Amino acid sequence: MLSHGVSCTLRRIVGQRVEGPEVPIDCAATLPAARAGEVTPTPTPAASASASGDATIPSPGTVVGECYRVLGTLGTGAMGMVLLAHDERLDRRVAIKLIRPDLAWADFHERFLAEARAMARVNHPNVLHIHAFGEHEGMPYFVMELVEGRTLEEWLAMHGGRPDVAAAFRILDELCQGVAAIHAAETVHRDLKPSNVLLDVDLHPRVADLGLAVLYRGPSKPEIVGTPAYMAPEIAENLDVDAALRPRADIYSLGCVLYELFTGKRPSEGEQAVARILRRPTARSRPELGAHRAARLARRGAGARAGRRPQ
Repeated sequence: MLSHGVSCTLRRIVGQRVEGPEVPIDCAATLPAARAGEVTPTPTPAASASASGDATIPSPGTVVGECYRVLGTLGTGAMGMVLLAHDERLDRRVAIKLIRPDLAWADFHERFLAEARAMARVNHPNVLHIHAFGEHEGMPYFVMELVEGRTLEEWLAMHGGRPDVAAAFRILDELCQGVAAIHAAETVHRDLKPSNVLLDVDLHPRVADLGLAVLYRGPSKPEIVGTPAYMAPEIAENLDVDAALRPRADIYSLGCVLYELFTGKRPSEGEQAVARILRRPTARSRPELGAHRAARLARRGAGARAGRRPQ
């Protein structure tokens, strides 16, 4: 797992020679993308039969959990939706995440509770905070801090894929500190990507969306989950790896995010393999980084072998 912020790690990796390319598989070409580009476990037929047909999305003005008055909708995702609300008890704005009514199966209820518990295990300024958990008309929800800003994906788009290098390094440093805190809680995120990183108005990141996070200690059943373009090869190949190496799936994803952060290109586009893109020179697109600097960093983090990725 990540043992500290990325600052020292960056200096260590930049100073090392990379012996030959490590070739990860082309996840985008081999895995079908689910809604919003994510691959999630499929509910069992027995669980699907327990769906609630009369659940509805709380409308503006509705009070959820006795004190959270809904103001509007912030967004929807593959499994849930996020509402903007006012905490009338503590006089603050918050975000409320709920399972989408058409996915209100028992399997998703369990996964939703697991996401809330994963967030509750971590207390770090660079990981989204959870405030409460409950049910509204049979639909589970949890209340979390509201981050006034945008996602890292949106921020990159605003800058045309060429953000200020100093700002990018600071975001990356804090992002890795957040991931380190998740790993310190014996949890692996499994779906790190720019759209799951929230930036506040001062560009401080929060790791969000722990819907696929799991405890990595002890026995576990391999699952193909996550977003193909950022998915570690061992997850894409459905391999059962040693518990100590499971957090390095997140290191792979961070390597892909790093590459995108400094080059403006996604690590896997269309049918191009991650490795092919990582071998392209970065100096031509970002000469201020130094020859191949970001490429070397990304290649180490996004190496095909989990045991050779930095901790």
